[in-house]
Amino acid sequence: MSTHDVTLLTSVVEHHQPSGTPGIQVTSYSMSGEPHAAAIVDAVTADYHRVTGRPPVTDKHLAELVDQRVTLLRVGKNMLGAGALVASPGTIFQGSGLALRPKGKQRHGYRIEAGSVLDLEPGYAGVQVLRRRVAAVRATLPQLTELTQERLARLPSSGGDCSLAVFGTWQLPDVTSAGAIWLLRSYLRGADIAEACWSFVRSTVSVSTAASSARSFCTSAARSSAHRSSPGGKRWR
Repeated sequence: MSTHDVTLLTSVVEHHQPSGTPGIQVTSYSMSGEPHAAAIVDAVTADYHRVTGRPPVTDKHLAELVDQRVTLLRVGKNMLGAGALVASPGTIFQGSGLALRPKGKQRHGYRIEAGSVLDLEPGYAGVQVLRRRVAAVRATLPQLTELTQERLARLPSSGGDCSLAVFGTWQLPDVTSAGAIWLLRSYLRGADIAEACWSFVRSTVSVSTAASSARSFCTSAARSSAHRSSPGGKRWR
């Protein structure tokens, strides 16, 4: 990401902590990102074109905009790997490949390709338009809190109703599914195994499971909710 980018959604989270000095508050940042915020960035990226109805950006389209001022909506990461969606105003130019010269720069830029560009607006004034679109997609997703080992430990060791909904990015050796949901009903502490009575994955994923390592859930996010359900699996569209 560039210092000229405008961050619209990020997995970096602020933490406000009291200090020993009256009237002073300490704010810290998880610059490598936090799992529950990263799960939302992944899901917004995956859902963006479906929710907004915007067409995917292609390399051909970018090439047709050489020497034009644009505002790109890009998927990026900071130096520590925290994911974000950023608006990047600049001018597309042709170097050894397609590149973007940031607004206000007379020379230099960075390479761009369609795989990292979700959307674009003509001109430099597209930031607010893109911000509203990202916010609209984010509004379709749940509000999350961090999944902790303490929250898992409150589940019974066997059986029970589904009492914990877990939302995150499901990463398997050959496929990644953003916005997956597991409804958990038990947790085996010694084995670190959580049992799900239902799992919901996107229709592009051809596999589902009722039991997964709780460590994978701890890298995503969770929120508590009461569910009554029967065992099974279902794809989430």
